[in-house]
Amino acid sequence: GVVTNTLRHGQHSVNGVTFSPSGDRAVTCGSDATARMWDLITDEEVWLIKVEGSSLVAVWSVDWSPDGSMLAAGMSNGQFNLLQPSDGSLIVDLGTISAHRTSSVQLVRYSPTGAMVAGCMAAGQVEVFDTQTHALLHTVKYDCKRNIGWFAWSPDSTRLVATGGATHTQGAFDKDATVHDIASNTVVQRLQVCEFCEPALYCTDWLA
Repeated sequence: GVVTNTLRHGQHSVNGVTFSPSGDRAVTCGSDATARMWDLITDEEVWLIKVEGSSLVAVWSVDWSPDGSMLAAGMSNGQFNLLQPSDGSLIVDLGTISAHRTSSVQLVRYSPTGAMVAGCMAAGQVEVFDTQTHALLHTVKYDCKRNIGWFAWSPDSTRLVATGGATHTQGAFDKDATVHDIASNTVVQRLQVCEFCEPALYCTDWLA
């Protein structure tokens, strides 16, 4: 492929990027406690927001809602923020509603319908919120050996698939993915990659 844009986020690592539905804007997030909006036509920074805290906070994940009206951002200090795309201003911190508000929010994802937004709020747990009322709708618990490394929505927004990845220091490997029905909070399928091989399963997704 051809490189079309080079966005200089800063000196720290870039942890995530999300694109606007129109394709002309992008938001990056990093370990420098910032999220930045970019104009992909000019490669210029549109806005920057910095998370205030007693120590350096990592912004782990960002996601754009399907209709382009909101952004979601997950942070290492437990903030799970919904933001205005126009200027990055705060709509609500869902982390204050969560029962696990002190947990690092590793990954955030809007449902394909845009009616819900989910985040990894604690070890082996994903919390699902209503994007309009901000109510906590579901807590989906997974039997993982570590924090959930990745999760994805089904195209019809009724199921989540998640995997835990691996942590070598603890000697724990997750080699399967678990599919959860959100409404009933039940496991409907387990997908095992290999029972005896060492590599862990880090990422999974649905085909549309």
